[in-house]
Amino acid sequence: MVAPRTSITLAVDTDAPALLDLRQPPWFLDALCREPSAVASVGMHFVDAENSKPAKARALQVCGRCLVMAECRAYALADPSLLGILGGTDSSARRAMRRSR
Repeated sequence: MVAPRTSITLAVDTDAPALLDLRQPPWFLDALCREPSAVASVGMHFVDAENSKPAKARALQVCGRCLVMAECRAYALADPSLLGILGGTDSSARRAMRRSR
């Protein structure tokens, strides 16, 4: 199993690299997708849900009821390497959102 990243280095205009902290943000404690019942209703983890139309639809419904959806979406938009259903979007929707910025 691969260990999760805890930080990455970003290129910036200064001499010192910046670090993006990828540990769980504080708002994640309130995320509806953390609930076992939400994962059970989707039928799989939200990361894998975008590969199945029925699971994707159920995951997006859960996201639509989540109190921290906006924070989750901003977090997902900030890291293009994240996959799955996050903040009421899938990977392709987030790519389109980034392009339109």
